[in-house]
Amino acid sequence: MYRQFVNLIMHDQRSTLYSMRRLGIIPHLFHESPASDAQVAAANKKGCLSRISSCNHLPRPDINFALQPKMADVTPMHFFSLLRGQGDGCVMFTAPFGLTTVYDVAMQSVIAMPQANFSKPSDSIALSMTPRGDHYQLYVMGRAGVNGSFEVFNYCRAGAPTVGGERWWSWDPLPSPPQVEPYLHGSRMCPSAAAVLDETTICVSSIDGGAYTFDTVKCLWRQAGSWVLPFQGAAEYVPELGLWFGLEATCGGSPHHRLCAFDLSLSWPPVVQHAWDYLDDGLPDHWVPLKRHLVNLGSGRFCIATSFRAEVKHAVIAYGFSSDEEQVEIDEYTEATLLTGVDVVRCGSGALEMIKHKSRLYDIEGMNIRCVL
Repeated sequence: MYRQFVNLIMHDQRSTLYSMRRLGIIPHLFHESPASDAQVAAANKKGCLSRISSCNHLPRPDINFALQPKMADVTPMHFFSLLRGQGDGCVMFTAPFGLTTVYDVAMQSVIAMPQANFSKPSDSIALSMTPRGDHYQLYVMGRAGVNGSFEVFNYCRAGAPTVGGERWWSWDPLPSPPQVEPYLHGSRMCPSAAAVLDETTICVSSIDGGAYTFDTVKCLWRQAGSWVLPFQGAAEYVPELGLWFGLEATCGGSPHHRLCAFDLSLSWPPVVQHAWDYLDDGLPDHWVPLKRHLVNLGSGRFCIATSFRAEVKHAVIAYGFSSDEEQVEIDEYTEATLLTGVDVVRCGSGALEMIKHKSRLYDIEGMNIRCVL
């Protein structure tokens, strides 16, 4: 079953407000009817479904999030995440110093949460697990490689039966990933990729520190090897296809815009079984990739968010000592985000194919998409 919306977390650079806006994936990112095998083949051959269109307007805000004035200098220390199992419109916001709230679209309400044990950078890796019944866990890991940057948020589905009539909501600190070998001034592994392997195991890797597994029941780390997971950020498991999916890791400072499929249960180190280019439209040379995020929409459907920094040259009139007019060029930088809708399907032969639906560019003056949930 597919999700119907993605949540855009926007940042207004003028007011410093964050807003959550709901974008319907149809018709913005996907076509209404599922692709047939013939359409898949045609799209992969001609790329006819991957034309980029620009969008100069946004959906109305569902809610705004504001930081206290004293937090203006620590704005990178904030974190947004979707709470799985609560629907596609339940978003958690962790402000600097661990202050946490949840906004539920269905209930049209803001819920105060227990305070987190540490501040979470915006690029933290989040992994969802369902240990039992209606209870869920969100594991959040900072990428800074410092002690005390890993914890779990325990929560339960709204309306779920609870013991003693109390709901289960809590932040619990966890042991940080092991120190890097050899021990360098007490430095710790800086996670670059992570995935849920099964109901009790998480796999984490770092470019500098190899791969480790974390037992969520025993709260123990074990070294898995000196290899690195073949993706960046969090991978998504698709049970209908029996594979994990992630965005290919950066190579030489320049990312390949490819969606990869692999089987983390088959062999270690994992081997990429499939890789598809999801951006092949000849991006402008002055677009520098900033960040990428994979949003799992269910059943092999994904929204891929790619943010770029674009350098723009402007000609302005300047006056020298002689008061003569002179045209000079100044460089300005803008940030734009490209949302791409893709389906991974199994064809009649059993092989996997990816079909690209629509790509939409959001480049709105004074507004940036900070993340897509």
